[in-house]
Amino acid sequence: MKKACLLLFAFFLVGCGRFSDFSGDEGRWVWSNALSSVEIRSRGEIELSEDGSEVMGLAPGARLLLRERRLSRVRELEITAAPDGTPQFHYEVGGRQSEIDDEARRWMAAMMLRVARETHIGAAARARRILSQNGPDALLDETEDLESSAAAQIYIRQLVERGPADPPILQRAVRVAARTISSSSRLRKTLVTLAESQPQDSPLTVELMEATEEISSSSESRKALAEIVRRRPLDAESAIAMARAIGTISSSSERRAALEELSRAAPPQEDVFSAILRTIEGISSSSEQRRALISLIDKQTLSPFIQSETAQAVRRISSNSERLRVLERLAEVCSTEKTVIRSYLDAVESMSSSSSQGKALTALLQNRRLNDEALEAVLRTAQRISSRSVRERVSEEIERQRSNAINRGGTVSRGVRAKPQRTQS
Repeated sequence: MKKACLLLFAFFLVGCGRFSDFSGDEGRWVWSNALSSVEIRSRGEIELSEDGSEVMGLAPGARLLLRERRLSRVRELEITAAPDGTPQFHYEVGGRQSEIDDEARRWMAAMMLRVARETHIGAAARARRILSQNGPDALLDETEDLESSAAAQIYIRQLVERGPADPPILQRAVRVAARTISSSSRLRKTLVTLAESQPQDSPLTVELMEATEEISSSSESRKALAEIVRRRPLDAESAIAMARAIGTISSSSERRAALEELSRAAPPQEDVFSAILRTIEGISSSSEQRRALISLIDKQTLSPFIQSETAQAVRRISSNSERLRVLERLAEVCSTEKTVIRSYLDAVESMSSSSSQGKALTALLQNRRLNDEALEAVLRTAQRISSRSVRERVSEEIERQRSNAINRGGTVSRGVRAKPQRTQS
């Protein structure tokens, strides 16, 4: 008996599914299981009643088809436009035309409820009607009850097309869109529509950035952030909100690409750069971490504090070769302040490859004119490198810099010997 019940349950589940397809002004929705199916097809603009229970009018050439199968019984209703635009009905049961009696009307009402709640048929006309009669808040209330992402997108678009709205309404529209539009591509398009058509105020930009966190697709999330930042200027608050949103993107390459957009547009403030660095540290790929850090170095003039933090971020990269590439780029632009040099040297010491350590120290020496205190710090780091040949190469470069300093009339401290003691490698 138990086995028979399980087989029966499995039979009910076979073929269960939901499907939708759109092409131009045509749409198709299908819900099915082993015992029944419902299909809705639409073409052209269709206007429904306020409660969605009736078709009030159709544009020329428009059509609505409702079909239901229960076991072997099939019912179908086709609604088209009469010459005067009023609806005309063709109802069939089992493939034969039938009268529309009370039972048919009850079936039509149930089907129309599904049309109104689970498709976007008639959504534009309904949205315009709600807006004109009850205003934006009423429209957003209705949007929150929708089960169709497409319909929610249309409602928000009608709000935008109506013209400028109060900032609180727009911020609420962004939050409602994030909650009700489950399709990644539809939510991206809706947020971009709001971004490009509304006033350039920071609170709305922050709401838009936070709303992208609801986009499940990494590529769509990155596209949304990039399109928003290209349309709206960033202040510190909205830039930090963007950095947080980027941190929710699961793909390393998409997160890095979004960070490059942020690095280009971010205001030059330390709290913004610190937020960017925290987001970079969350990237799992060493190569993508390297690309994001170099993008930040290349596109912004970084303060010594952020240069120091950047060097510290290098230590979180697992690949020695990727660490080296960032340090070599940082060496070209970094300050010679003590904290920056110390962070740079800490990053060098965190590397496990003697060769990479030597190249990073050489890059610093060749690109920066260091004072003697900094040279001594570099030498101490070099003396801890396990390879004797690398130690000697770095020491020779330090000696060259000391000689150049003397030739320029500088003074050199001898607190640390320029040539390290020879130890076994």
